[in-house]
Amino acid sequence: MYHLIKKTKLYQKYIIQEKLLGLIQTFYISFVARWYFIKYRNQLIRSSYIIDSKVTYYAMPGGMIWEDEYEDRLLHKISNILGFAIVYRTKLLKYPDYEKRTKHLNDKHKTVFYLAKKYFPDWIGFQKSRCSYSSKLSSKIYRIEKVVSWRVKRFEQELDNYDQTHDFD
Repeated sequence: MYHLIKKTKLYQKYIIQEKLLGLIQTFYISFVARWYFIKYRNQLIRSSYIIDSKVTYYAMPGGMIWEDEYEDRLLHKISNILGFAIVYRTKLLKYPDYEKRTKHLNDKHKTVFYLAKKYFPDWIGFQKSRCSYSSKLSSKIYRIEKVVSWRVKRFEQELDNYDQTHDFD
């Protein structure tokens, strides 16, 4: 990891890149996400036929999702946008009083979460039980994330082993 020293060209370049990235993210959220949400307004599923739906890890955004939400084909179309909301919802489920503790933050995940809530108010993913902290669900999320992290590390090791045994040079 590089340590950036203030008043150097590298530090100034880093600051400019961070500001530019912030502008791009703001544009993306303000216009692209809003356009998708307006286009598909109120089209996400509102009720489920699955009783006691199970929570699983949704790798695309890196958050938790219930299996009845995953059945929705529209979710796959807008997962690049709705993924921000799914990540924020996972934080709400995982940490007690997360919303109160981060009230002052202007987070892209939080912004998209509330924007999505505005355009999809009846989506089953925004039910109170799926957006509120519970210690049981929080511990389950920690366990699932630990297993996912272990599987990713194992997969990376397998790739490294494959690369070492199959020299491509």
